[in-house]
Amino acid sequence: MMQVFDSPYLRILHDATYRVLEMQWQKATSVQFREGMLLGISQASRLGVHTWIGNLQAMQTLTPQDQEWIYEKWFPRFAALGIRRMAVIEPENPLNRIGIMQVMQHEASTVPLATAYFLSVEEARKWSCRRYTDILMA
Repeated sequence: MMQVFDSPYLRILHDATYRVLEMQWQKATSVQFREGMLLGISQASRLGVHTWIGNLQAMQTLTPQDQEWIYEKWFPRFAALGIRRMAVIEPENPLNRIGIMQVMQHEASTVPLATAYFLSVEEARKWSCRRYTDILMA
Protein backbone atom coordinates (compact mmCIF):
# COMPACT_ATOMS: atom_id res chain seq x y z
CA MET A 1 0.00 0.00 0.00
CA MET A 2 1.20 3.48 -0.87
CA GLN A 3 0.48 6.39 1.47
CA VAL A 4 -1.40 9.21 -0.24
CA PHE A 5 -2.24 11.33 2.84
CA ASP A 6 -1.00 11.52 6.41
CA SER A 7 -2.06 13.64 9.37
CA PRO A 8 -2.35 13.15 13.15
CA TYR A 9 -5.99 12.04 12.73
CA LEU A 10 -6.03 10.21 9.38
CA ARG A 11 -3.76 8.21 7.12
CA ILE A 12 -4.97 7.26 3.64
CA LEU A 13 -3.35 4.35 1.80
CA HIS A 14 -3.86 3.14 -1.76
CA ASP A 15 -3.23 -0.22 -3.41
CA ALA A 16 -3.16 0.36 -7.18
CA THR A 17 -3.05 -3.36 -8.03
CA TYR A 18 -6.31 -4.17 -6.26
CA ARG A 19 -7.78 -0.65 -6.50
CA VAL A 20 -8.26 -0.32 -2.75
CA LEU A 21 -8.38 2.84 -0.63
CA GLU A 22 -7.77 2.44 3.10
CA MET A 23 -8.73 5.10 5.63
CA GLN A 24 -6.89 4.65 8.96
CA TRP A 25 -8.60 6.86 11.53
CA GLN A 26 -7.32 8.21 14.83
CA LYS A 27 -9.19 10.56 17.14
CA ALA A 28 -10.43 13.58 15.20
CA THR A 29 -12.60 16.61 15.81
CA SER A 30 -15.90 16.82 13.97
CA VAL A 31 -14.37 19.24 11.46
CA GLN A 32 -11.36 16.97 10.89
CA PHE A 33 -13.62 13.94 10.51
CA ARG A 34 -15.77 15.62 7.87
CA GLU A 35 -12.75 17.01 6.01
CA GLY A 36 -11.14 13.56 6.10
CA MET A 37 -14.25 11.83 4.80
CA LEU A 38 -14.48 14.30 1.91
CA LEU A 39 -10.78 13.86 1.21
CA GLY A 40 -11.40 10.12 1.04
CA ILE A 41 -14.10 10.70 -1.59
CA SER A 42 -11.73 12.90 -3.57
CA GLN A 43 -8.88 10.37 -3.42
CA ALA A 44 -11.18 7.46 -4.29
CA SER A 45 -12.45 9.34 -7.33
CA ARG A 46 -8.97 10.38 -8.44
CA LEU A 47 -7.54 6.88 -8.00
CA GLY A 48 -10.51 4.93 -9.42
CA VAL A 49 -10.84 2.53 -6.50
CA HIS A 50 -13.34 -0.31 -6.26
CA THR A 51 -12.91 -1.15 -2.57
CA TRP A 52 -12.94 1.09 0.51
CA ILE A 53 -11.41 -0.07 3.79
CA GLY A 54 -12.42 1.91 6.86
CA ASN A 55 -10.04 1.20 9.74
CA LEU A 56 -12.08 2.54 12.64
CA GLN A 57 -10.29 0.81 15.52
CA ALA A 58 -9.03 4.03 17.13
CA MET A 59 -11.68 6.39 15.79
CA GLN A 60 -13.62 8.69 18.09
CA THR A 61 -17.30 8.12 18.82
CA LEU A 62 -19.48 9.66 16.12
CA THR A 63 -21.77 12.44 17.27
CA PRO A 64 -25.42 12.40 16.16
CA GLN A 65 -24.62 15.50 14.07
CA ASP A 66 -21.79 13.68 12.29
CA GLN A 67 -24.08 10.71 11.65
CA GLU A 68 -26.65 13.03 10.07
CA TRP A 69 -23.93 14.66 7.98
CA ILE A 70 -22.85 11.23 6.73
CA TYR A 71 -26.43 10.36 5.74
CA GLU A 72 -27.23 13.68 4.07
CA LYS A 73 -23.92 14.86 2.61
CA TRP A 74 -21.38 12.05 2.46
CA PHE A 75 -23.32 8.95 1.35
CA PRO A 76 -24.73 10.55 -1.81
CA ARG A 77 -21.18 11.44 -2.89
CA PHE A 78 -19.90 8.01 -1.94
CA ALA A 79 -22.69 6.30 -3.89
CA ALA A 80 -21.76 8.26 -7.01
CA LEU A 81 -18.25 6.74 -6.94
CA GLY A 82 -19.51 3.27 -7.87
CA ILE A 83 -17.40 1.57 -5.21
CA ARG A 84 -18.44 -2.08 -5.00
CA ARG A 85 -17.08 -3.24 -1.64
CA MET A 86 -16.45 -1.86 1.82
CA ALA A 87 -14.44 -3.53 4.56
CA VAL A 88 -14.93 -2.13 8.06
CA ILE A 89 -12.37 -2.78 10.78
CA GLU A 90 -14.52 -2.44 13.85
CA PRO A 91 -13.90 0.21 16.51
CA GLU A 92 -12.48 -0.89 19.85
CA ASN A 93 -14.90 1.44 21.69
CA PRO A 94 -18.28 -0.32 22.19
CA LEU A 95 -20.23 2.96 21.96
CA ASN A 96 -18.55 3.82 18.68
CA ARG A 97 -19.27 0.31 17.39
CA ILE A 98 -23.00 0.96 17.94
CA GLY A 99 -22.83 4.30 16.09
CA ILE A 100 -20.92 2.76 13.19
CA MET A 101 -23.43 -0.10 12.93
CA GLN A 102 -26.27 2.45 12.74
CA VAL A 103 -24.46 4.30 9.96
CA MET A 104 -23.76 1.08 8.07
CA GLN A 105 -27.39 -0.09 8.37
CA HIS A 106 -28.47 3.20 6.83
CA GLU A 107 -25.82 2.79 4.12
CA ALA A 108 -27.11 -0.68 3.26
CA SER A 109 -30.49 0.81 2.39
CA THR A 110 -29.05 3.55 0.15
CA VAL A 111 -25.88 2.18 -1.51
CA PRO A 112 -25.63 -1.22 -3.26
CA LEU A 113 -22.42 -2.42 -1.66
CA ALA A 114 -20.89 -5.68 -0.43
CA THR A 115 -19.86 -4.93 3.15
CA ALA A 116 -17.84 -7.08 5.55
CA TYR A 117 -16.68 -6.48 9.12
CA PHE A 118 -13.30 -7.44 10.55
CA LEU A 119 -11.28 -7.27 13.74
CA SER A 120 -7.93 -6.80 11.99
CA VAL A 121 -6.63 -4.81 9.04
CA GLU A 122 -4.90 -7.93 7.69
CA GLU A 123 -8.22 -9.80 7.40
CA ALA A 124 -9.85 -6.79 5.73
CA ARG A 125 -7.03 -6.48 3.19
CA LYS A 126 -7.17 -10.20 2.35
CA TRP A 127 -10.93 -9.98 1.78
CA SER A 128 -10.56 -6.87 -0.36
CA CYS A 129 -7.95 -8.47 -2.60
CA ARG A 130 -9.78 -11.81 -2.86
CA ARG A 131 -13.07 -10.18 -3.75
CA TYR A 132 -11.42 -8.10 -6.48
CA THR A 133 -9.81 -11.23 -7.93
CA ASP A 134 -13.19 -13.01 -7.91
CA ILE A 135 -14.70 -10.18 -9.95
CA LEU A 136 -11.85 -10.29 -12.47
CA MET A 137 -12.34 -14.04 -12.96
CA ALA A 138 -16.09 -13.71 -13.64
